[in-house]
Amino acid sequence: EDDIQFGDVIIIRLIQARNLMKFDITNPYTVLQYDGQIQRGSVRKNTNNPSFNETFGFFVEMLTGSPKLNAIQIGIYHHDFNTQQDKSMGTFQLKLVDLPRNKQVDHFCKLDSGTGEVFLSIRRAPIVSPELAITLKKIISIQTPWTKKMLQKEQVSLYHFLGSSPWKLADDESSKGSNSVLTYLLDSVTKNKINLQNYRNVNKVATMLRSQRVIVTEDAACPTLYFSDLAATEKDLFDYLTKVVPNGVKSIYYSIPKVAMNDIKSEISSLNLTDSNLQRQAFVVIQFKNTATAIKALLNMAASDDPKFASLASFGPPKECDNTGVIGAASRSLIEGYLQVNVPKSVLKKFKEANHSEQAENDGGGAEAKENEEKGDDQDEQDEIGEAFYVNEDNEEFPYFWCKIADESFMAYSKLHSNRPVFTLSVGEIQVRPNGPWTFDLTSYDDTFSVRSTNQPMLALWRTIISRLQDGKLNDITQASGQQAYKDKIEKRKSNADGVWYSHQCYLSKKTLPIFLLYSPDGHKWYADRKMLNQYVRSCLQRGQLDQISTRFTVSDLKDILSTELFEDFASKQLEMLIETKSHYVKCPSCSMAMEILSSSKKVSAEETIALKKLRHPATSQTLESDKQQHFRQYRI
Repeated sequence: EDDIQFGDVIIIRLIQARNLMKFDITNPYTVLQYDGQIQRGSVRKNTNNPSFNETFGFFVEMLTGSPKLNAIQIGIYHHDFNTQQDKSMGTFQLKLVDLPRNKQVDHFCKLDSGTGEVFLSIRRAPIVSPELAITLKKIISIQTPWTKKMLQKEQVSLYHFLGSSPWKLADDESSKGSNSVLTYLLDSVTKNKINLQNYRNVNKVATMLRSQRVIVTEDAACPTLYFSDLAATEKDLFDYLTKVVPNGVKSIYYSIPKVAMNDIKSEISSLNLTDSNLQRQAFVVIQFKNTATAIKALLNMAASDDPKFASLASFGPPKECDNTGVIGAASRSLIEGYLQVNVPKSVLKKFKEANHSEQAENDGGGAEAKENEEKGDDQDEQDEIGEAFYVNEDNEEFPYFWCKIADESFMAYSKLHSNRPVFTLSVGEIQVRPNGPWTFDLTSYDDTFSVRSTNQPMLALWRTIISRLQDGKLNDITQASGQQAYKDKIEKRKSNADGVWYSHQCYLSKKTLPIFLLYSPDGHKWYADRKMLNQYVRSCLQRGQLDQISTRFTVSDLKDILSTELFEDFASKQLEMLIETKSHYVKCPSCSMAMEILSSSKKVSAEETIALKKLRHPATSQTLESDKQQHFRQYRI
């Protein structure tokens, strides 16, 4: 390394800052300096907990194998838009001796003058050619955060400088301000410039939301959203959604961990946290009346300047109810929410193989499934389990998983629509080890899972719950009677002693009930007790009054109000009624499969004729005889 001729490059990703010095309106930005090179970030408006996500680079000149200067100066400043005068909020230094080559270092830095802390990732690498050094200096001279377009203009990327791409650069739109893309999307959706009744448009918007980290998993867009790390109370959330999407919410399931942040105040007292930090613990499942409404609500929350609504979010399935139509009565989870987890490749490979086996079994073990298994290249692996999973080698950002602790197990799901966790760890068999302020490691036999969150108190809460569960200090919670615990939960929410919960009037009984017990069917503005709606539908089923059900509720409503067994019973009876009363519904006399006749025309198109000639007998693989082809023509459905 003493023979390096062209110097080093240091690339810094400034992720976010917390608890900065407060002004009437705090507008922070960053200035980075090294050896006459100055980089300036964009102003983040009205926040003392800014999310920066900006990348900067520096050229390090080497003298006899050592850097010419030994430290990078980083300062946080407040910009006053009225006076145009800036004030320092604090500074810190990064010593180059602490930055080894070809290794990513995550730094948690306290400001040495002022309050607050900054989270950043750094990568240092030798420059491999004089041409690359010239290009680097040219980019640095622009003095703004690096963007994809900026580097593409010089025909380079992070890979050219570092030999890998440890994180993604912002595009030009997102570099202008933290919410410019979201503001544009929200304006387009609000003014109906984007038709969200078209599924292609929905998919495009969902892709943009992922690129802006508004949603953190690959789940397909749907009417149900999951949020975690939310500071807003249940009432805050209900009032806000009533304003931005009037009559758009079907149900809200709001939950706080069974060990709450206030229970561990002594263990996190050294973190110097604000009340907002302590409140960021709720996870919420919100079911909207359609996907377009869900997207609109999500955009409003993401573009909001109110830190209460900052959260991690994704689409997911609605929470399944019990036989009485109630959500959450039997929940055994101590805590749920999004965490970033670095999963060992061997574990991901097993997960991938299990998915392939299940797919092959569903496909009947065909040759296509076998061929997919044998491909084995990186692209196929990325398609199967997500491009962000393969992070170990280059220290890329850890992917997000929906995690939960229940039944003395730690489980992580890559998609909320999947019932198969990527991994499950027995809490009694893992070792928990802190790994810096933003990470802790879970070691199970030979595998180590690094768990990360930029919400420090929330990470401490997860770690504390695991430790207390291992020590047997949560037996009173885990062994509590399910029915009694549920009754206590309702009474606590009704009393609302701590100001977190919200109750609303039931349209049918006129009683005031906790909002998680209520449901608003499609086409209605009111909320009613799920249990009463469930009892009504069940009584109609028993009396055979299917028309009373189908005229008052949509299929989506019934899936939410009824348990899976009751819904399947309704669907079966409804189908029988259709077959008996509608001439275009028939049932196969051999296998009882129900079918709908789409056309009674005797005319056969040229395409149908060609298709019929290609049909083969499933056993002999011979083409069908002419009389059988004639049967298809006459009775096709």
